[in-house]
Amino acid sequence: MPLFFCDCTRRDLLGEDDPCCVRDCRRRHCDPQNSALRADLTVLAACAITDRSLGKLAFEPQIQRDVVVRRRDGLYSYQLACVIDDADQGITDVVRGADLLPSTRWQLALQQALELERPSYLHLPLVVEADGRKLAKSRHAAAIEPQFAVQQLRQALGWLKQETPPAECNSTAAILDWALSRWDPARFAGVETVS
Repeated sequence: MPLFFCDCTRRDLLGEDDPCCVRDCRRRHCDPQNSALRADLTVLAACAITDRSLGKLAFEPQIQRDVVVRRRDGLYSYQLACVIDDADQGITDVVRGADLLPSTRWQLALQQALELERPSYLHLPLVVEADGRKLAKSRHAAAIEPQFAVQQLRQALGWLKQETPPAECNSTAAILDWALSRWDPARFAGVETVS
């Protein structure tokens, strides 16, 4: 798989759905000291997987043309580190939030290029705030109050289109035990966010 230096900045890539090189760095000479190292994915075949909740996810080499494998600051990229770590640890199932869905396509490509086993994927819907950003401690989202935990857990199961626990499940432990035995990721197929 060919590699090339790319000096596109974050500002250059701002607003790009698939942040690939936008300044044709493959054909230019970029200063290696001031550039990221990208893998040229156009030499790979298209491939697809079936996410256990969201359905078909495809890597298209003409859309996801390239990916950073070593950042400008010399650190290896999240995409490459994730793929190598998963393979090294023998990970067979990846379960993560739907906010990481865009990364999956590049990871599929890197797995293909490095001839690594492909794990099974399940991307879970995210709970988002009114402005569409994910609910997070880093944004000082309100914590669950213990006295409302049962009600909020029932609400979360509803958002995820899971079965509603019966009334006799009246503690968080009882609801979680009940819900775990009936958990069905296929029920939230196509749901990436809930607010």
